Amino acid sequence: MAHVGFLGTGHIAAPMARALATRGHSVIVSRRNETVSAALAREHDSISVADNQEVLDHSDVVILSLRAQVAQEVLPRLAFRSDQTLISVMAGVTLAELAEFCAPTIHISLTIPFPLSRQAAARCRSFPPRPSLRRCLVQKIRSTQFRLRSR
Repeated sequence: MAHVGFLGTGHIAAPMARALATRGHSVIVSRRNETVSAALAREHDSISVADNQEVLDHSDVVILSLRAQVAQEVLPRLAFRSDQTLISVMAGVTLAELAEFCAPTIHISLTIPFPLSRQAAARCRSFPPRPSLRRCLVQKIRSTQFRLRSR
């Protein structure tokens, strides 16, 4: 199972973290929202809480769930790895910006979690296609991946 980290622990990240922990993944969440992160750790033995850099240091897949203005402040100060897969659920942050903020990571996808993720039965649509994203989320949070077509 993947080691999945979350930067940001709000209304979008918390249900996703619960779903992944239920699936047997090791999940580490940031302290961005102390109340939510502490509750997640109490609910699931496979969820732990750490600071942002520790989340990155211990995660193969990192889900970015910050507000755009927070992402612009926080992400450039962190040390990402080239072998990590990043999945952004953030509105208002482009792939180009993420590539700049999160270098040297090159495996970056944008996704939109749908409301049923709370029950671990939602689809997460993502771009660009990433096999690691599909492997991580395929059973409980089904992943539909998009490809852009030239006009």
